[in-house]
Amino acid sequence: MNKPYKLSRNERIRIAAAFMVDSVDYITLSAIADNLFVSRATIIEDLNEIKEFIRKSGLEVISSPNKGQRVVGKESDKRLFLLRLLEKEDAAAGRENPAFSVQAGNKIMIQKIVNEQEHVHNCYLDDASFRMLHTYLGIMVSQNMKGEYVEPQAPSDSPRYRMAQDILKYICQYCQPGDHKDRNPVHHHPRLRGSGAEKEPGDRVPCGGGVPFRHRHLPASHGKA
Repeated sequence: MNKPYKLSRNERIRIAAAFMVDSVDYITLSAIADNLFVSRATIIEDLNEIKEFIRKSGLEVISSPNKGQRVVGKESDKRLFLLRLLEKEDAAAGRENPAFSVQAGNKIMIQKIVNEQEHVHNCYLDDASFRMLHTYLGIMVSQNMKGEYVEPQAPSDSPRYRMAQDILKYICQYCQPGDHKDRNPVHHHPRLRGSGAEKEPGDRVPCGGGVPFRHRHLPASHGKA
């Protein structure tokens, strides 16, 4: 029989931080310990490092003796924290962070929607950008279902913005992420807003605003619902 995987201290701190950031309300140290299969005393020993890890992303942790820990800050900062953490964890371990999950049906639907809108808008993301956007949209759906929405953002007339709005429209229709208040996902996904794409020679299609994205090889089954 295989022995259960034992988290390293660094992994434990990152996953505990994800539980805190992903929680809408206060979360107790006992609840975090139970989810990580460690003692409450272990989480207490890690707590200062967990808080510091969260603070580095511009978020703050407040404590209540009777309620537990709660992360406060902008919703967009919370999502970027989870995005960066999930991207790093997936790349390093090839597995999902247990603090966060997206329903399998929503994962498939999000992928189909993004594939379709790439073709509609003639704007193709490279593989890394596609995976990052897919992860971010999963976070968005999860947060919306819990009643958490990004702060208002100024609208834009760029092609990237219009593509993002169309992606959001179909996600709202098919993934049912609560009250549809997330109007501007393009501003919260670093690849779509342009900071992750470098201008270099290659097989690319401009994606508005002069920011090119490399082509991604799409599956033959693209577009089939």
